[in-house]
Amino acid sequence: MKIKVYICVEREARSPISRHHVAPYSICEEKKETTIEEISQVINHSIIEKLKEKGEVIVLDKDLISLIAGDVPEVSYIKLILV
Repeated sequence: MKIKVYICVEREARSPISRHHVAPYSICEEKKETTIEEISQVINHSIIEKLKEKGEVIVLDKDLISLIAGDVPEVSYIKLILV
């Protein structure tokens, strides 16, 4: 099975009126494509199972992010999508 790895950076939206809350938005960019066999050597079994079950998973752990995607400055999270 193949997996696409997306790096995502969260940005704040500016509100013209300070008392209105505007949710942040994310910009995601494809970083690489890998296989489930390769990525299972890096991340634990429960994340792999969730990926297989839902088709995608978000990784927030900075150590895992660097193991999966390499050195990526300013990354907020990565998204793994089963292809």
